[in-house]
Amino acid sequence: MNDTLYTFYQFILNNSEIIGTLIGIPFFILLVFEKPIAFLFGAASSLFFVFTNWQLGYNSNALIMLYYFFIGVYGFYIWIFPKKDRAITDQKKQTEILAVSISPLKHTIIYLLIGVFMSIGFFMIISNKELTLGNILDSSTAGFAIIASYIQARKLLDNWFYWMIINGILVVMYFIANAYFYAGYSLFALAISFYGYYSWKKSMTINKNIN
Repeated sequence: MNDTLYTFYQFILNNSEIIGTLIGIPFFILLVFEKPIAFLFGAASSLFFVFTNWQLGYNSNALIMLYYFFIGVYGFYIWIFPKKDRAITDQKKQTEILAVSISPLKHTIIYLLIGVFMSIGFFMIISNKELTLGNILDSSTAGFAIIASYIQARKLLDNWFYWMIINGILVVMYFIANAYFYAGYSLFALAISFYGYYSWKKSMTINKNIN
């Protein structure tokens, strides 16, 4: 029994990159089309990418993937049970859903400042203060991904701008690390970021006109 569990553990560890990617693809597609179940796929995918980033030595992003798991649960909950001030009526299903909105300027400034401080924190704590390009990019993507995933869970349109930049950097990072499968995954996520912005912006405009 113990040998079977160990073999299974090794299989997960050795294939975490592929498994996480395959589970993560439905997350992006469902998210673009504003389906709450997307966050459950995202949460599951994140657990596998914890192993991937840990093996590559990207400790900041390993921690951020663990954070994604919890933010996935949070996103699923608030999309299913939206607050009254953010809820609109789905004309097809006649149920309340969370409306797409956009962050006020003062909130955006706060988010950016928090992202900078978190990036510095990741650099100081996890990167052993070694001033290399890899450590700077690793810490920066981790810090701002915290902000991006939070406002994405709150269904704020501007989350896509963060992801456009973050995913663009991750494509380069993982390509350099010879993690081509994950680099391709990040490239796919980058493309989705552009389409997601277009789709959510269109949804926000339609909902304003209806409501």
